Amino acid sequence: MTSLWYKAEWSTGLIASTTVVMVILLSGILLTFKMCMAHNPVIRVLGISLEVSMVGMVIFSYLLSPLGYTIDNANLTVVRRLKPVVIPLAGISKAEPSTGKLLEDSIRLLGNHGLWGCYGKYRNSKLGTYYLYARNLKNLVLLEGEKKYVIAPERLQEFLQDLNHAVAAARGEKGNSK
Repeated sequence: MTSLWYKAEWSTGLIASTTVVMVILLSGILLTFKMCMAHNPVIRVLGISLEVSMVGMVIFSYLLSPLGYTIDNANLTVVRRLKPVVIPLAGISKAEPSTGKLLEDSIRLLGNHGLWGCYGKYRNSKLGTYYLYARNLKNLVLLEGEKKYVIAPERLQEFLQDLNHAVAAARGEKGNSK
């Protein structure tokens, strides 16, 4: 089986939030640039620290944001520029479409919600602890197994069909029947 690719599409809200946050961060970078040129060494170090923190936030958020999802013979992979998330197909016990209501009352434990994407570790009363990797909070897919994942691939029905076939094939190859 060749690897199947599904894009993580941008929502209008994510485009807006990324734009607003980038404008704020770029403004902050420009404002603190004066601090980097100060004669007082304490102010200069503070300015440089702020600059590095803001630039680092933008870069790491971008590198960790989900680009899409691939399905191959053994894994579903959340494709990111840095540290892709690999989910073994044989470990997926359920994959079902869901709505944005699934994520209601969620608390972000560790991650990012609004700059280049929504990703990281979350918790709510419906799911417990789960991992979210999306750029659009519509057309969600809930994956259950050892851990719970929520993703948002394009072409939802086609994705679910391909994923279910790949999961069945992976379980067959391992001799598991669940």
